[in-house]
Amino acid sequence: MFRIINTITFCIVAFGIIIAADKEIKTINKIGHGIKNNQTESRSQSREDILWEENFENGGEGWSFGPGWELTETTYHSDTHSALSPNSDATMNGVFNLLSPPISLPEIESDEKMNFGFWLNVDHPDVDGDGDDYLDDYYSISLLDLGALAWHASSTDALDGNSYWCGDEAVGGYLDSWVQFMDTPSFTVPSGGTLTADMMWTIESDAGATVAGTCTDGWDAANVRISTDGGTTWALLHAGGIGNDYDFDCGYGWLWNDTEYDTGGSLNHLAAGWGNNKDWHNASFDLSAYAGQDAIVRFAFGSDPAYSTLDDSGITGLHVDNITVSGTLDCSPESNCDIAVSGAVWVDQFYDYCDADRPGYQVWDEYLPGMAFNGNVFMDISDFAGKDIIIKVQSRYDDNDDGGAGAGLFIDDIKIYKISGGNYPAPIGLTAEPGDSEAMLSWYDMNASGTDDFVYHNGSFSDQGGITLTDVGTAWAGERFDIFGAATVNSVSVYSINSGPVDVSIGGFGQLGTLFNTESMYSMDVTLQPGENTFDVSWDMNNSFIIGYTFTDVIIAG
Repeated sequence: MFRIINTITFCIVAFGIIIAADKEIKTINKIGHGIKNNQTESRSQSREDILWEENFENGGEGWSFGPGWELTETTYHSDTHSALSPNSDATMNGVFNLLSPPISLPEIESDEKMNFGFWLNVDHPDVDGDGDDYLDDYYSISLLDLGALAWHASSTDALDGNSYWCGDEAVGGYLDSWVQFMDTPSFTVPSGGTLTADMMWTIESDAGATVAGTCTDGWDAANVRISTDGGTTWALLHAGGIGNDYDFDCGYGWLWNDTEYDTGGSLNHLAAGWGNNKDWHNASFDLSAYAGQDAIVRFAFGSDPAYSTLDDSGITGLHVDNITVSGTLDCSPESNCDIAVSGAVWVDQFYDYCDADRPGYQVWDEYLPGMAFNGNVFMDISDFAGKDIIIKVQSRYDDNDDGGAGAGLFIDDIKIYKISGGNYPAPIGLTAEPGDSEAMLSWYDMNASGTDDFVYHNGSFSDQGGITLTDVGTAWAGERFDIFGAATVNSVSVYSINSGPVDVSIGGFGQLGTLFNTESMYSMDVTLQPGENTFDVSWDMNNSFIIGYTFTDVIIAG
């Protein structure tokens, strides 16, 4: 069945839903107000197959319960145990990790998708106890691809030929929550030794960097380190020359991933870093203090959770080439230098907090696709199929309980599952006629095709029924179309009740499973004149979709 949608005309006053509201949030701590993408009515003919699950009834075997996490019988969803990060004096002003054992995920077919889910019970009263609109206590979920290491030889933005790049070719740069290291082979430092390296970076600006209760004065960070005990301990190296020293003393890209980089921590002496942009240049590091010792030099990069290449394509990470120490080290991709790379590429799924309108507020609740406050709203981890991963549940508490103290964060019945068999529309006009030991079912012809006009207004327009945002920003509003099978939208008409011309975007939104994607499949920038506006498009859609347009705090939808 294939249907041509000749013209779609709608007015949000009479019909409409909010698709997504965008508001720029600089740090992970900012409290936003997301719009929940509710699940549509079930139309799935699919099957859910459990691939892996954990109910903590085996003593948490294989799990790493870091400080601030424990196995408990206080409350649980299934059987007798759950994992708890208590909200107590012992966890005040800290970040605490619960890590799963390595999980080997199978490959999936093209018509399958992989998701994760869990049950939780959250009692964190101090969400924003000081009322500054920044989160005080909250939690997050991340996944680690054990096979993903970012440092590699690449021609991307290389000095010549190939250079070492701490970046992801598919992304065009780096992601949030990275900690990546590239180590030189061990070498003996000569008397008066100097290490030189060609370096270039485009990293998040350090402007406005501050995180309450920490030493933070920079965001994403890069630095150079040296070890003379085989990598057990490290010291910071400083580049010589005017303007070459580090941009800040305490990068959040380090602190976010390990609180030992904070003031008083065992890694605080390594918290400095470069941010911002610096073109290719030759950096020089004095090694004379290490003369006669066997040394390893490390090029390090760390990113925080809030801003990366996906937010700004102009920031692509750290590049290094031609690492030399006269007579003892010559390291570049062309010299086949035996570098060692390590680190962790954590992929943040989402963060959330305890409030009356959030999942698991002081009761056991299943965290389902569509519930996430931000990030991976659909909890779809199909990109990890065929890989070995670790799940990280992280709790964060500030240095006080000015909003109150609760029992903490309880987690139980974590699962990874795949959905097989596809997603199909339910029959329309379904009727049943009873018979002798049988029932005769009938429904409307769902293979119908043709060309139709869809009009979603009653011909009456007034700005009294319009909607705008209450704060500066942009949002999408649109109408849902339940078309079964393939369809092509040929034109879209919008009746504008704005008093003058306004610039907006029109777009088409498809589905991911039974949920609507908050990213448009198609979009077009247009100018709406007062009254009816028609725009020719050619948008191929499949099954239900949404057609919408943008509005702002000054542009009315309706």
